[in-house]
Amino acid sequence: MGADFFNAIETMKDRLDANAVAAQVPMGAEDNFWGVIDLVTMTAWDFKADEKGMTYPEPMDEIPAEFADIAATKREELLDAAASFDDELMEKILMEEDFTVEELKAALRKGVLANELNLVFVAPPTRTRASRSCSTLSSTTCPARSTSRPSPVPIRTPARRSSVILPSTSPSPAWSSRS
Repeated sequence: MGADFFNAIETMKDRLDANAVAAQVPMGAEDNFWGVIDLVTMTAWDFKADEKGMTYPEPMDEIPAEFADIAATKREELLDAAASFDDELMEKILMEEDFTVEELKAALRKGVLANELNLVFVAPPTRTRASRSCSTLSSTTCPARSTSRPSPVPIRTPARRSSVILPSTSPSPAWSSRS
C-alpha cells in the first residue's frame, strides 16, 4: 500500500487534532507522480526533465480535467480556513468578490503563525524525478515561511519527545517546555 496524500491530512486531523489543510494537490501518485496543483494560485505545475535528467517545474496552461474537481473542492477548504483568520477576506469570499493572492497568503500566514493552521504541501519520495522540483515549489508558495527573526525556538514534539527547531515568530506553545 502506497502513500495517500489526502489520507495523511485526515490522519493529522484525527490523531493530532490539527487544523490541517492542503495547500497543493498532487497529480499522480508514487512512481506515477508528475506534478502538483498550487491551490493558492490555482496553477498546475508539470515536472519536466531536461536532457541531463534535471527536473524543473513548468506551469501548465490550465488544470488538467481529471484533477479539476478535486482542486476546486480543496481550494474551497483552503479558502474557508484562510477566511477564519481574516474578516475582510471572509467578507469578500461570502460576497463572492474578487481577492488577490497576496490577501489569501496574508490570511494563511496569520493562521500558521498563530499555530492554528497547518498547511500541507506535496512531498514526493526522493526517488521520483519530481522531488527536487516539489520542494522548490513549496518554498516559493508557502506564505508562512519567514526569515525576519533569526533566533530559533526549540519546540518539543509531544509524540516523539524530540526537539524540532522552528523560526521564532511568536511565543512558544505551552507544551514546548515539557520534558
